[in-house]
Amino acid sequence: MTLIYKYSLLIITLLTSASFVSGQTTIAIQDFDGATPTMTYAGGNAATGNGSFPNTPKFVSTSNGREVNNSTTDIVFATTSTLLYSSVFFEVRLASFAETSGNGADGGDYAIISISIDGGTTWSRELRINGNNNAKWGFSGSNAGTGTATVAYDGDNTPTVFSPAGGGYRTADGYTFLSVTGLPSNSNLRVKMEFLNNSGNEIWVIDDAVLKGTLSCIPTHSISSFNPNTGPELTQVRIIGTGFTTATTAEINSIAAAVNYISSTELLVEIPLGASDATIDLIESGCALSTGSNFTVIDETGTCAPLFSDIVITEIYDNNGGSLGYIEVHNNTGATVDLSTYTIKRWDALVGGANTHTYSFPAINILHGQTLL
Repeated sequence: MTLIYKYSLLIITLLTSASFVSGQTTIAIQDFDGATPTMTYAGGNAATGNGSFPNTPKFVSTSNGREVNNSTTDIVFATTSTLLYSSVFFEVRLASFAETSGNGADGGDYAIISISIDGGTTWSRELRINGNNNAKWGFSGSNAGTGTATVAYDGDNTPTVFSPAGGGYRTADGYTFLSVTGLPSNSNLRVKMEFLNNSGNEIWVIDDAVLKGTLSCIPTHSISSFNPNTGPELTQVRIIGTGFTTATTAEINSIAAAVNYISSTELLVEIPLGASDATIDLIESGCALSTGSNFTVIDETGTCAPLFSDIVITEIYDNNGGSLGYIEVHNNTGATVDLSTYTIKRWDALVGGANTHTYSFPAINILHGQTLL
């Protein structure tokens, strides 16, 4: 597989704060110490205490970071709506620790920030930090990294690559302040960090992962529930909330959906043709809110394959007493069949019983797709 990367000529900036853009609202945060509003995550292992090389804390603030050691591992953050925000960006702190003085991040080791705008179905790699000849740097102290790696989101799945110029302890090109700017206003934004290191003595550590943006509107409506949450295209979805008007519009996957206004607390939204799994977004006075969880679209396109290709008994009626009975059979063989070649045998017990009766069909042809009684 051929990998294409964009390389950046860096202007190194010395920073004294974990936040590199000010005047923004925190949309979601994961500092691994309980900060809110919480951006939940999965992957990696707890990073506490001091590293060995450098012998400084494996966290930025409080007492916890998240680490990846001797593996290829993803740390995936939860889907977050940024619909109410503009100038959205993601920032995170990164450090490279080692268990021995001769180890660190090598040229094949990496940390990558990937962005999804569809809740994690597809991803675009945007920023990549490579190692180089056992490079290492911490979050604080004399061997702290001070380098900044910032890229603008473009969604082309070709990451801009930043690499230390050499090995050992790095400062100005110890890339610790990472950010992806220009993220879209979207109801299904998701961030993933991908890591690789190939030695038990190599450790990538992150802390203070934050989504920020400028609040662009204050909604006058709210969404409390919707039902059903699954169905085919053209399904009518009942949405309950407050502040709805006859001007409220709806979208799913940025596709306009028809809205039937019932009252200020209830709408019917029709899932449009071409929609796929996503949240339903309601727009009122230019301000959008999402349902928070996806509507799952059932695919009704294509031709269903046959579940069987034989003569099938589709119904049996046996009178309670007497000799009245009916057998319904269906032909799904793909050809005309002479039923006289088939028999039905009756047994007096499910296991170990005896054949008490055999019924032979008359010489009747049953066409493919035909049902006979």
